[in-house]
Amino acid sequence: MANYYEDVSKKLSTLIDNNNFEAALKIINEELLAPYIPEKFEKYLQTWNDYINEHMELSQRKLFSWSLEKVVYVMKNENDQHSHLVAFDFLRELNARKIIDDISEYLINPINSDENKTFLLMILIEQKIDKEFVIVKNNYKFAINPIKFNVKESQLFLKNIEKNIENLLYHYDPSLFNISLNILNSYYYFKFPSFSSMHLSLNDLTIAIILKTFNAMGISPDPIIINSISFDHTNVMLILRELDDMI
Repeated sequence: MANYYEDVSKKLSTLIDNNNFEAALKIINEELLAPYIPEKFEKYLQTWNDYINEHMELSQRKLFSWSLEKVVYVMKNENDQHSHLVAFDFLRELNARKIIDDISEYLINPINSDENKTFLLMILIEQKIDKEFVIVKNNYKFAINPIKFNVKESQLFLKNIEKNIENLLYHYDPSLFNISLNILNSYYYFKFPSFSSMHLSLNDLTIAIILKTFNAMGISPDPIIINSISFDHTNVMLILRELDDMI
């Protein structure tokens, strides 16, 4: 029976990690109704039961306090860009289709930050919105249909650059490695949705990020690190200029 309880515990952990709370609660309730439950396992179930119920109750309270009307109200306040991110976080749990016109206006407004537009665009992709939006970002105007955008390709490219930087910097200096990842993630949001292997070279971007990291820390770049992979010097300088403007 020990293996049975271990299997149930593993299944519950997986469901909870994936925020699949309803399925987890169903298993917990079924187990608590069993004729016999080991005391230790019963306490384990009760702990997760309390946690999930508290979490779901808190989520409901948050949703009640954040209506679509409130999201739109915050979006229209151009002077408080930070609150836009908070509103968009709640928009994830709401139906963005109902405020499409407001979203369209937001994406073309040059006052709204590029990072906020990226975050909003990612929500439209998550919700599989099938509409072409015009976006003004990084001083460019372009059109995109969220449902047709391959976000997995973009994220895979990001992971490959992270792996490149890890191979070059992690054992050399872990703190420089972590700073590089922060710069890379900022650049990802800055360039999105044009952050992909179609628009950028893996090695060029890797070296540009590493050079920016050395420069930001006031350290002379190590030639052994910089020359360990092949790259196009002109492209790297172009990316560096963007990074300097961005950070």
